[in-house]
Amino acid sequence: MFMKKFYFFEYDYYMLLFFTLSEINKISEQLDKLRQKIILETASSQLKEQEKDNDKIYFH
Repeated sequence: MFMKKFYFFEYDYYMLLFFTLSEINKISEQLDKLRQKIILETASSQLKEQEKDNDKIYFH
């Protein structure tokens, strides 16, 4: 009887661990996507500023 309880406990423990790790991975992926989006937006903004500065130099 003790062994059955232990196996169920062990199964529940590993299922909880798996679920927790899955959630951590999902959150990590979302943060990575957010970071990539911020980096791309920042780079795009900097490129636009450089293009404006280049236009001022070449056309004035």
